[in-house]
Amino acid sequence: KEDKRGGCLGRGTATTTLRVCETRFMSLLALTAMHDIMKISAFAPTVQPEHAPYHGYEAGATIGDHDHALSYLMDHYPEVLPSFRDLAPEERRAIQFTQCRLSF
Repeated sequence: KEDKRGGCLGRGTATTTLRVCETRFMSLLALTAMHDIMKISAFAPTVQPEHAPYHGYEAGATIGDHDHALSYLMDHYPEVLPSFRDLAPEERRAIQFTQCRLSF
């Protein structure tokens, strides 16, 4: 049975033990790495006309907020984020929800 700890921990074979959900934990590590590299201004994406407006950014604008920049890449260019692209679809949805919908 899954424990309510962000899907990272579940019950082991005994009721007093916990086990790490390796898939979810790897997803969180991938998010941590991606989130930090988006703080480098040289990696900030430019909103393409077909995606405008995006979180208040118009076409041609550079997305300066690192959370919005990462969301933009996840939404429109996941192939440039191999750590995200290669996650299972369920894990990608969970990461996008925390990053893109909650701005966590």
